[in-house]
Amino acid sequence: MELPNSYWDKLASRYPRYTDESIRRDAKFIFGVAHNFGVEFEDKNILDIGCGTGTLAIPLASKASKITALDLSQPMLDIFANDITTLNLDNKVDIILSSWDDFELAQTYDIVIASMTPAISSIEHFDKFISSTSSYGIFVGWGDYKNNDIVDILIEKHNASKSKTFGQTQKFINHLMAKNIHHTSSYFETSWSDDYSFDDAFEYCISHLERFGIKANESIIKETLQIKQQNNKITFTTNAQKGVVVFKNFFV
Repeated sequence: MELPNSYWDKLASRYPRYTDESIRRDAKFIFGVAHNFGVEFEDKNILDIGCGTGTLAIPLASKASKITALDLSQPMLDIFANDITTLNLDNKVDIILSSWDDFELAQTYDIVIASMTPAISSIEHFDKFISSTSSYGIFVGWGDYKNNDIVDILIEKHNASKSKTFGQTQKFINHLMAKNIHHTSSYFETSWSDDYSFDDAFEYCISHLERFGIKANESIIKETLQIKQQNNKITFTTNAQKGVVVFKNFFV
Protein backbone atom coordinates (compact mmCIF):
# COMPACT_ATOMS: atom_id res chain seq x y z
CA MET A 1 0.00 0.00 0.00
CA GLU A 2 1.24 3.46 -0.87
CA LEU A 3 2.21 5.70 2.03
CA PRO A 4 0.10 8.84 2.56
CA ASN A 5 0.92 12.01 0.67
CA SER A 6 1.93 13.77 3.90
CA TYR A 7 4.83 11.37 4.46
CA TRP A 8 6.40 12.12 1.07
CA ASP A 9 5.51 15.80 1.26
CA LYS A 10 7.57 16.10 4.45
CA LEU A 11 10.52 14.36 2.80
CA ALA A 12 10.43 16.37 -0.42
CA SER A 13 12.78 19.19 0.58
CA ARG A 14 15.43 16.67 1.68
CA TYR A 15 14.81 14.06 -0.98
CA PRO A 16 17.75 13.35 -3.33
CA ARG A 17 17.72 14.89 -6.79
CA TYR A 18 19.24 13.84 -10.08
CA THR A 19 22.46 15.72 -9.23
CA ASP A 20 23.08 13.72 -6.03
CA GLU A 21 26.25 11.65 -6.35
CA SER A 22 24.79 8.46 -4.84
CA ILE A 23 21.78 8.77 -7.16
CA ARG A 24 24.07 9.19 -10.17
CA ARG A 25 25.92 5.99 -9.21
CA ASP A 26 22.67 4.09 -8.79
CA ALA A 27 21.27 5.38 -12.10
CA LYS A 28 24.43 4.37 -13.96
CA PHE A 29 24.14 0.83 -12.59
CA ILE A 30 20.40 0.58 -13.32
CA PHE A 31 20.74 1.82 -16.88
CA GLY A 32 23.69 -0.51 -17.40
CA VAL A 33 21.65 -3.58 -16.40
CA ALA A 34 18.85 -2.44 -18.70
CA HIS A 35 21.21 -1.82 -21.63
CA ASN A 36 22.79 -5.26 -21.23
CA PHE A 37 19.31 -6.79 -21.48
CA GLY A 38 18.68 -4.98 -24.75
CA VAL A 39 16.85 -1.86 -23.57
CA GLU A 40 17.40 1.25 -25.69
CA PHE A 41 15.92 4.51 -24.40
CA GLU A 42 16.37 6.65 -27.53
CA ASP A 43 13.08 7.91 -29.00
CA LYS A 44 11.00 5.75 -26.66
CA ASN A 45 7.75 6.56 -24.89
CA ILE A 46 8.47 6.02 -21.18
CA LEU A 47 6.27 5.84 -18.08
CA ASP A 48 7.93 6.55 -14.71
CA ILE A 49 5.77 5.40 -11.78
CA GLY A 50 6.47 7.08 -8.44
CA CYS A 51 8.94 9.40 -10.14
CA GLY A 52 9.65 11.54 -7.04
CA THR A 53 11.99 14.39 -7.90
CA GLY A 54 12.85 12.87 -11.29
CA THR A 55 16.07 11.08 -10.35
CA LEU A 56 15.75 8.62 -13.26
CA ALA A 57 13.41 10.53 -15.56
CA ILE A 58 15.65 13.59 -15.88
CA PRO A 59 18.74 11.67 -17.11
CA LEU A 60 16.51 9.90 -19.66
CA ALA A 61 14.54 12.92 -20.83
CA SER A 62 17.05 14.06 -23.43
CA LYS A 63 17.00 10.59 -25.03
CA ALA A 64 13.33 9.68 -24.83
CA SER A 65 10.58 10.76 -27.19
CA LYS A 66 8.32 11.51 -24.21
CA ILE A 67 8.29 10.66 -20.51
CA THR A 68 5.07 10.46 -18.52
CA ALA A 69 6.02 10.85 -14.86
CA LEU A 70 3.55 10.38 -12.03
CA ASP A 71 3.74 10.71 -8.28
CA LEU A 72 1.30 11.38 -5.43
CA SER A 73 3.40 14.12 -3.77
CA GLN A 74 2.96 17.64 -5.13
CA PRO A 75 6.09 19.00 -3.40
CA MET A 76 8.16 16.25 -5.03
CA LEU A 77 6.70 17.09 -8.42
CA ASP A 78 7.28 20.81 -7.87
CA ILE A 79 11.01 20.13 -7.45
CA PHE A 80 10.96 17.88 -10.52
CA ALA A 81 9.14 20.52 -12.59
CA ASN A 82 11.58 23.24 -11.55
CA ASP A 83 14.56 21.09 -12.59
CA ILE A 84 13.20 20.23 -16.04
CA THR A 85 12.35 23.87 -16.63
CA THR A 86 15.91 24.86 -15.73
CA LEU A 87 17.21 22.19 -18.11
CA ASN A 88 14.79 23.19 -20.90
CA LEU A 89 13.23 19.74 -20.92
CA ASP A 90 9.63 20.81 -20.32
CA ASN A 91 8.51 19.58 -23.73
CA LYS A 92 9.91 16.10 -23.08
CA VAL A 93 8.12 15.35 -19.80
CA ASP A 94 4.46 15.20 -18.80
CA ILE A 95 4.15 15.40 -15.01
CA ILE A 96 1.00 13.95 -13.44
CA LEU A 97 -0.14 14.14 -9.82
CA SER A 98 -1.61 10.70 -9.18
CA SER A 99 -1.22 7.49 -7.25
CA TRP A 100 -0.64 4.30 -9.23
CA ASP A 101 -3.99 2.98 -8.01
CA ASP A 102 -5.82 5.99 -9.47
CA PHE A 103 -3.81 6.30 -12.69
CA GLU A 104 -5.87 5.15 -15.66
CA LEU A 105 -3.91 3.35 -18.36
CA ALA A 106 -5.10 4.84 -21.64
CA GLN A 107 -2.19 3.29 -23.56
CA THR A 108 0.85 1.08 -23.21
CA TYR A 109 4.39 2.45 -23.12
CA ASP A 110 7.62 1.31 -24.76
CA ILE A 111 9.38 1.27 -21.38
CA VAL A 112 7.90 1.44 -17.89
CA ILE A 113 10.00 2.23 -14.80
CA ALA A 114 9.17 1.78 -11.13
CA SER A 115 12.13 2.68 -8.94
CA MET A 116 12.12 2.54 -5.14
CA THR A 117 8.41 3.20 -4.90
CA PRO A 118 5.84 1.54 -2.61
CA ALA A 119 3.35 2.19 -5.42
CA ILE A 120 4.36 -1.22 -6.83
CA SER A 121 4.01 -3.49 -3.83
CA SER A 122 1.10 -5.91 -4.30
CA ILE A 123 0.25 -8.60 -6.83
CA GLU A 124 -2.38 -6.28 -8.32
CA HIS A 125 0.21 -3.51 -8.66
CA PHE A 126 2.67 -5.94 -10.26
CA ASP A 127 0.12 -7.03 -12.87
CA LYS A 128 -0.88 -3.46 -13.73
CA PHE A 129 2.82 -2.56 -14.00
CA ILE A 130 3.52 -5.47 -16.34
CA SER A 131 0.48 -4.76 -18.51
CA SER A 132 1.43 -1.09 -18.91
CA THR A 133 4.41 -1.82 -21.17
CA SER A 134 4.41 -3.06 -24.75
CA SER A 135 8.05 -4.02 -24.47
CA TYR A 136 10.32 -3.51 -21.46
CA GLY A 137 9.84 -2.87 -17.75
CA ILE A 138 12.43 -1.83 -15.16
CA PHE A 139 11.81 -2.44 -11.47
CA VAL A 140 14.14 -1.20 -8.73
CA GLY A 141 13.45 -2.16 -5.12
CA TRP A 142 15.01 -2.93 -1.76
CA GLY A 143 17.10 -6.03 -1.43
CA ASP A 144 17.60 -7.76 1.90
CA TYR A 145 18.51 -4.80 4.10
CA LYS A 146 18.52 -1.07 4.73
CA ASN A 147 20.53 0.11 7.73
CA ASN A 148 20.60 3.65 9.09
CA ASP A 149 23.11 4.20 11.88
CA ILE A 150 20.99 6.50 14.08
CA VAL A 151 17.53 5.16 13.26
CA ASP A 152 18.69 1.61 14.02
CA ILE A 153 19.96 2.75 17.44
CA LEU A 154 16.59 4.35 18.15
CA ILE A 155 14.69 1.22 17.11
CA GLU A 156 16.75 -0.79 19.58
CA LYS A 157 16.23 1.80 22.33
CA HIS A 158 12.49 1.58 21.76
CA ASN A 159 12.74 -2.19 22.33
CA ALA A 160 11.37 -2.71 18.85
CA SER A 161 12.44 -4.32 15.61
CA LYS A 162 12.15 -3.46 11.94
CA SER A 163 8.67 -4.62 11.07
CA LYS A 164 8.97 -3.34 7.52
CA THR A 165 9.72 -6.21 5.19
CA PHE A 166 12.53 -5.78 2.71
CA GLY A 167 13.12 -8.08 -0.20
CA GLN A 168 10.58 -6.43 -2.54
CA THR A 169 12.88 -7.17 -5.46
CA GLN A 170 12.75 -10.92 -4.88
CA LYS A 171 8.98 -10.77 -4.50
CA PHE A 172 8.72 -9.18 -7.93
CA ILE A 173 11.15 -11.71 -9.42
CA ASN A 174 9.02 -14.53 -8.04
CA HIS A 175 5.95 -13.04 -9.70
CA LEU A 176 7.69 -12.82 -13.07
CA MET A 177 8.86 -16.41 -12.76
CA ALA A 178 5.33 -17.58 -11.97
CA LYS A 179 4.14 -15.89 -15.17
CA ASN A 180 7.10 -17.19 -17.25
CA ILE A 181 8.12 -13.64 -18.17
CA HIS A 182 11.65 -13.30 -19.51
CA HIS A 183 13.77 -11.17 -17.18
CA THR A 184 17.17 -10.49 -15.68
CA SER A 185 18.13 -9.19 -12.25
CA SER A 186 21.13 -7.85 -10.39
CA TYR A 187 21.76 -6.56 -6.87
CA PHE A 188 24.01 -3.74 -5.76
CA GLU A 189 25.01 -2.00 -2.57
CA THR A 190 24.51 1.72 -2.10
CA SER A 191 25.14 4.24 0.66
CA TRP A 192 24.54 7.90 1.37
CA SER A 193 24.91 10.45 4.18
CA ASP A 194 22.80 13.48 5.05
CA ASP A 195 23.41 16.34 7.48
CA TYR A 196 20.52 17.73 9.52
CA SER A 197 19.94 20.44 12.06
CA PHE A 198 18.76 19.16 15.44
CA ASP A 199 15.11 20.03 14.75
CA ASP A 200 15.14 18.49 11.28
CA ALA A 201 16.88 15.39 12.61
CA PHE A 202 14.22 15.07 15.28
CA GLU A 203 11.43 15.18 12.66
CA TYR A 204 13.36 12.72 10.47
CA CYS A 205 13.54 10.22 13.33
CA ILE A 206 9.88 10.62 14.22
CA SER A 207 8.76 9.95 10.65
CA HIS A 208 11.00 6.91 10.21
CA LEU A 209 9.98 5.32 13.49
CA GLU A 210 6.33 5.85 12.57
CA ARG A 211 6.97 4.19 9.22
CA PHE A 212 8.13 1.11 11.11
CA GLY A 213 4.99 1.26 13.24
CA ILE A 214 6.87 2.42 16.34
CA LYS A 215 5.35 5.04 18.66
CA ALA A 216 8.18 7.51 19.15
CA ASN A 217 9.50 8.38 22.61
CA GLU A 218 10.59 11.98 22.18
CA SER A 219 12.92 11.93 25.20
CA ILE A 220 14.86 8.96 23.84
CA ILE A 221 15.18 10.61 20.44
CA LYS A 222 16.41 13.92 21.83
CA GLU A 223 18.91 12.24 24.13
CA THR A 224 20.32 10.15 21.29
CA LEU A 225 20.56 13.12 18.93
CA GLN A 226 22.34 15.24 21.52
CA ILE A 227 25.01 12.56 21.79
CA LYS A 228 25.35 12.33 17.99
CA GLN A 229 25.42 16.08 17.37
CA GLN A 230 28.73 17.56 16.24
CA ASN A 231 29.36 21.14 15.11
CA ASN A 232 25.62 21.87 15.33
CA LYS A 233 24.73 19.14 12.86
CA ILE A 234 23.74 15.50 12.94
CA THR A 235 24.85 13.14 10.19
CA PHE A 236 22.75 10.12 9.21
CA THR A 237 24.45 7.40 7.18
CA THR A 238 22.45 4.74 5.36
CA ASN A 239 23.74 1.51 3.83
CA ALA A 240 21.36 -0.57 1.77
CA GLN A 241 21.01 -3.28 -0.83
CA LYS A 242 18.92 -2.58 -3.91
CA GLY A 243 17.90 -4.85 -6.73
CA VAL A 244 17.25 -4.16 -10.42
CA VAL A 245 14.88 -6.31 -12.46
CA VAL A 246 14.45 -5.83 -16.20
CA PHE A 247 11.78 -7.80 -18.04
CA LYS A 248 10.45 -8.07 -21.58
CA ASN A 249 6.72 -8.33 -21.93
CA PHE A 250 5.77 -10.71 -24.74
CA PHE A 251 2.17 -11.07 -23.70
CA VAL A 252 0.56 -7.66 -24.19
